[in-house]
Amino acid sequence: MIVVLRRQSFRENDTRVLGYSPAYGKIDLVARGTKKMASKLRSHLEPFTVVNVMVVRGKKYDYVGAAEGIDFFQELKSDYQKVIAAGEAMRIFDKLIDYGDQIDAAKIYEILNNYLDVHRNSLVNVELAKYHFLWKILMNIGFRPELESCNVCTGKGAEAYFFNPLTGLLICNKCVSVTSGLIQVKRENLAILRQLEPANYEEIMNITEDQVFEICRIVRLFLLNQIQ
Repeated sequence: MIVVLRRQSFRENDTRVLGYSPAYGKIDLVARGTKKMASKLRSHLEPFTVVNVMVVRGKKYDYVGAAEGIDFFQELKSDYQKVIAAGEAMRIFDKLIDYGDQIDAAKIYEILNNYLDVHRNSLVNVELAKYHFLWKILMNIGFRPELESCNVCTGKGAEAYFFNPLTGLLICNKCVSVTSGLIQVKRENLAILRQLEPANYEEIMNITEDQVFEICRIVRLFLLNQIQ
């Protein structure tokens, strides 16, 4: 079983399918004949689809021998804004995850599947859902920032903190000397950041618009520094 992340043209009548499996992690498969309108595989291998696949091993490529769509996430695919946000999330996910990574593929698959499932909610904030998903992925592949205390004095009760998106470290207002490149984080938003990984989307979906903006900004800047 895989989640289809992306599908692209390959040779005259074929496509290459990028997927993620709970058993093998990121995989790349060739789907023969899927550019033909009569292809039975075509509709089962769309992006954002959970698919049961039979893989045929080849000398140069692995091939899709058979495929059966299990969950098509139509609530996502029928909404343009959801498709755009999910497409960006999958592109970043592809950059973060490599073939053969020594990570818990089953856990990553669960996070990925839950992210797609969130889009069944008609009230979903697509930006918050996207960065919540990517934050969870970062935490589970080893990019874990230090959000519990000041990196300088180890204090935990400061009035304000500054976050370094390059290092993932916090500095309290008493220890900070230069704020260039740092993001000031309100205490209530720091509390949300600390809960982002264990929380499901429903537990954070009611935060204020200002909080959504700041949380997404922090995650985006931290993320950009990890994929450069």
